Amino acid sequence: MKAIVTVLALLPALLNAEGLPKDENGNLDCPHLTMTLNESQIEEVETLDSVTLTKEQWRTVRQTSPNTPKRLEGILPITHNDCTCGQSYSAVLLSKKKLALFIEEQTPEILGYYLRNQKNLTLRVDHRGQFYLGGILTRFSNLVSALEQSQSAPTRDTNDNQWVQIGHASIETPLFMSPNSSVYSERISQIMEILEAKGWTVYGMAVYALKETE
Repeated sequence: MKAIVTVLALLPALLNAEGLPKDENGNLDCPHLTMTLNESQIEEVETLDSVTLTKEQWRTVRQTSPNTPKRLEGILPITHNDCTCGQSYSAVLLSKKKLALFIEEQTPEILGYYLRNQKNLTLRVDHRGQFYLGGILTRFSNLVSALEQSQSAPTRDTNDNQWVQIGHASIETPLFMSPNSSVYSERISQIMEILEAKGWTVYGMAVYALKETE
């Protein structure tokens, strides 16, 4: 994939602005990468309003925009001129085969944006011990800092004016690996300790190891 890079960072708040950020000529006027879609991706955009990056594309994108998930949901055409207030989108279709991806650096503050107002939090771990938040491959140190800086788990006022915690969190491990694997067990324990201190009800590993078959 050939990417055209604008070296600046785009904060998530920009995605909630009115209308697409375009210049006087109608071109996208914000930091972004452009990529060429294959036939399978074109079909996915048309039928599911999403696009899943190939392994090679995602590797290239992460070098400049580490907060970009492998699968992007919500695609708007460059011709969109209406208000985007409250509308969630993650990429802009420049033509049938060209897609613009917003450049977004990864910091604890930006990761914290994705933790806001969460009632059910799911973190996923791959076989390398890497953590994913909403499909975003996170640097573990950034994830820890974001969780430590985040607000306490949400609460709800009951009829007798008693506040109860309603935030639930789970950590999903790979299907064919034990939840207690040494690859990620220490990191999981650290994350669980932080979540519990924030008032989250933390479930055990949501995905149990299966017997691998050929």
